[in-house]
Amino acid sequence: MKLHMTTTIILIVLGLNILFGSLVELYSVSRYGWGALNMIPLGLFILQILFASPEESLRNCNKGILLILCIPLLLIGFVINQASWGDSINAMRWSFFQFVLFFVMLNKVPEAELKYAVKVIFFLCVLQIPLGVIKFFLWGSTENALGMLGHSSTSFFVGIAISFVLAYYLIKQINFLRFLVLFVGFSFCGFAGGKRALLLLIPLIMILEFMIYTYYGQRWKVFLRYLIPIVLVGAVFIYIFVRLIPTLNPEHTIWGTFEWEHLITMVENHTSTEQYSVNDTATGRTSALCMGMRVLQEDVSVCFFGMGPQLFVRDGSYDAAEQSQMNLLNIEYGINGFLWYGLQFGLPVAILVFLFFLLGTYWGVQAFRRAPEPFWKAYGLGMAMAGLIMSFFQYYYSMSKNFAITGTYCVMLGILCQYVRGLNASNKIEVHQSSKEYASSSSAFHTINQRY
Repeated sequence: MKLHMTTTIILIVLGLNILFGSLVELYSVSRYGWGALNMIPLGLFILQILFASPEESLRNCNKGILLILCIPLLLIGFVINQASWGDSINAMRWSFFQFVLFFVMLNKVPEAELKYAVKVIFFLCVLQIPLGVIKFFLWGSTENALGMLGHSSTSFFVGIAISFVLAYYLIKQINFLRFLVLFVGFSFCGFAGGKRALLLLIPLIMILEFMIYTYYGQRWKVFLRYLIPIVLVGAVFIYIFVRLIPTLNPEHTIWGTFEWEHLITMVENHTSTEQYSVNDTATGRTSALCMGMRVLQEDVSVCFFGMGPQLFVRDGSYDAAEQSQMNLLNIEYGINGFLWYGLQFGLPVAILVFLFFLLGTYWGVQAFRRAPEPFWKAYGLGMAMAGLIMSFFQYYYSMSKNFAITGTYCVMLGILCQYVRGLNASNKIEVHQSSKEYASSSSAFHTINQRY
């Protein structure tokens, strides 16, 4: 299939980041050359601004208004916090550069090309399953990075991947056997990444997605037909996952015993608001969130414009600023998406970015309810869950710093935005044609009445 040049370039850049990006970001493999590769979407974005018609530019700006509103707030914050050019650019690279992909994907292309782009992305995601197997045999169940797997990126990838697998199963685009194979494959990726958070995330995804499917799809008649296999798969997942992840069972070994008491105690400790080290620094996600909220409440300037981009990113790396987290914030571990955006750039920016991520849920539900084609119905349902993961889960659990994760979501969000915009345009045409037909029939009826 012949693709638009912009779509082709974006898919190539995204594919390279999905397969090899983690090696660059985490192991500093030719970082400068890789940075130049990732500047290509920015170049396409600039060309899009220069050559697009005023009407098209305005339409695209309306879709990304939440991110555009961040720009003046960021500039004011940089001035107030006396941030250097280097720190400002590095912070923008880690926190906002991926959003350029969303604007680039707003170029008007045929629906068939959008569908092809989605299938390419799905194929690249399925390739993570053999990479997960390789990762496990190389390093075991650890957070070492390979592909889209590594550190917190594993949780985001596995959660979003299973969301789409379940969506296409519910809309009857894949059968139960394919659903089960893909579910097991992506779950194994989570096991290879050693991410305990998936124990709660995956069952929660399955429950919420099934609720959206039955409520907005008005499919109460098939409720039990899908409920039973989904509950069974979820229960088996919890049982096996607990036994496979060493930190979830009392023996701390692979294939340890399943004990509810140990599991509940571990979850309570992991989410406790009183999780601190001997130095009184926060070492848990909930305790870190509470500590960060205190910092935001103590100073109005910090609340609105943050503490500056140098807080978490120094010398081009977020690892180089870890000591400042302990000295200034008393946080040793647990910086989530809310604290990442809020403490650096201020609470308004954190809220705007959160709402941008949540657009996937809003547009996804629209596509699920209105799309005439099952493929796009399932895509909308999967994006509805992906939006919840990238907003609520990211803002509580951990900031997704992996270009491949956030970049892939932004590309898929741009595709969704284009499709929903096409649905709205076709509805307007249908309404206009109906009104013209009604006017012509009324005119003919009036003429007949005059004659007789």
